Amino acid sequence: MINTEKMFEQIEKIDTERYKLQYDELIALHERYPDEPFTMALDAYRLGFIKGQRALKAELKKKASVC
Repeated sequence: MINTEKMFEQIEKIDTERYKLQYDELIALHERYPDEPFTMALDAYRLGFIKGQRALKAELKKKASVC
C-alpha cells in the first residue's frame, strides 16, 4: 500500500525549474479532457515525462560543454 503522505512529501521536494507544467498547458489539458480527469492526469504525466527528458538532455549537454 502507498504511503500517500510520504508520496506528497517527495513530490513537494522536486524542483522542476523551467521544465514545470505551465498554466497554459494545464488549461489546454483541461479543455481537451473536461470530463475525463484520469485521462487528463495521464497526459499530464506523459507531458512531464517529455519535459524530464528535455531537462536530462540539457543537463548532459551542459556537463559535456564543461569538460
